[in-house]
Amino acid sequence: MPLGEGGEAPPAELRRAVAELLGDAGLGPVVLLHTRRLLTALRAEDGRQLAEVADDTVRAETRPATPGGEPEVRTWREVEVELGAGDEALLAAVGDRLVAAGARPSPRASKLATALGSRLSG
Repeated sequence: MPLGEGGEAPPAELRRAVAELLGDAGLGPVVLLHTRRLLTALRAEDGRQLAEVADDTVRAETRPATPGGEPEVRTWREVEVELGAGDEALLAAVGDRLVAAGARPSPRASKLATALGSRLSG
């Protein structure tokens, strides 16, 4: 579902989809994500964009799991590469360069999963 502006109630369709899981519990935000993104285009000699590298610095504030608890704040950096007119060989080469520079694959599938961390496995 598309994200709206902060403070809006979740869409009715989403609330209905999770109603059985929630029971009597309320529905509200669990994480605030702030991302600073620096984009770099990788271009061919003719100017075509072959790929885009997104270098994200992320700050996540996870709401307390219990009332009165303290929010958990995490920060991390992640790099994503999205192909444009480039091919899989370019993607592999960019990945190799990033790994050689110290990058490693993320153990999580999304920023939200990283922010929630152990809550997802518990």
